Amino acid sequence: MKKGIIIIFIISGLVLFVLYCLVYERGKTVGFEQGRLQGYTKGVQFSWDQVMVEPVTERPFFIFKKRKLLWKDIAGNIDKVFKTHQKYLKFDIVGTFPVPGNYKGSDNSEITWDQKKIVFPKSGEYYLRTTIGNLKILILDKDQSTEQEILTISSFVSKNTVHSISDGSITFLNELNRTRFDPEIWLRKFFFSDQPLCLHCGHNVRFLNYVLLKNGYKVRVAGLQKPDKTDGHALSEVFSPENNKWVMIDPDYGAIVRNEHGKWLSMKEISKMINDNLVSQLYITKLCNKKKIKAVYNLDTPFMFSFAWTIDKMSDKDSIEEENYLKVMGYIYVKYH
Repeated sequence: MKKGIIIIFIISGLVLFVLYCLVYERGKTVGFEQGRLQGYTKGVQFSWDQVMVEPVTERPFFIFKKRKLLWKDIAGNIDKVFKTHQKYLKFDIVGTFPVPGNYKGSDNSEITWDQKKIVFPKSGEYYLRTTIGNLKILILDKDQSTEQEILTISSFVSKNTVHSISDGSITFLNELNRTRFDPEIWLRKFFFSDQPLCLHCGHNVRFLNYVLLKNGYKVRVAGLQKPDKTDGHALSEVFSPENNKWVMIDPDYGAIVRNEHGKWLSMKEISKMINDNLVSQLYITKLCNKKKIKAVYNLDTPFMFSFAWTIDKMSDKDSIEEENYLKVMGYIYVKYH
């Protein structure tokens, strides 16, 4: 009897070992190694760059302080992509496209380019339809103050986002764990398409913070919550070297708040002034001309459908209604990093 049990255990162990090996080897069939996709077939190793272009390891990030860019600055693997079709390839800017905060797109008439480079006439936002794709590019003025640079970047992010949960499907690293997400997954849609990001306030703030962090600024998240915890709002705070303090930015509404002297305020300062009944001394400054999206494109559900953004999907209502916005600012203030 004992021998029979031992034999059963041994056989079971061997079966489990064989299954483990099969699953493990199958898991190794396709994997990333040093930025190159590797495959294993019948014991022979091959790399995908034998049959297709090696993936770009860097995600697109098109915020520059130089006005002269190489096409390679925008698409790092462009030579490989078009290697076999170079005689047909021509780099051209063919137009512009609208965005939620700028329905006219950008004036590209003074941009000059050839087959190696693009030269922009001045700093600013550029929305380019090109023969290699749609691009959103921000050229910063290298001589502007840190405060103005923060505002320029924040305006660029704010006007290229809409308040919708539609992009929730691309937000999370794992649908089973909806608390973990990576801001880099939004970069391709933000910079490399004519579509805005469709994010609610918390993810919008984290994306702005990521962009500011990539530009060398310290950032944190500020949370607002109603006393009964039925509603809330998320805001960004960035440390302004020029003001030597934290200041509040709201990319979702597209706003900052100043006092009667024009001083840019932190969330803590705003909360104190509201509690001290000094609301009349608070002045909301718009980052951009931002409108609300129509309600049908902002259903508060994880099953919100994806849609292609067009101008007709926006309402005629401003994102900020001053009285209501100050009520939001009056929620209980909760700070977290």
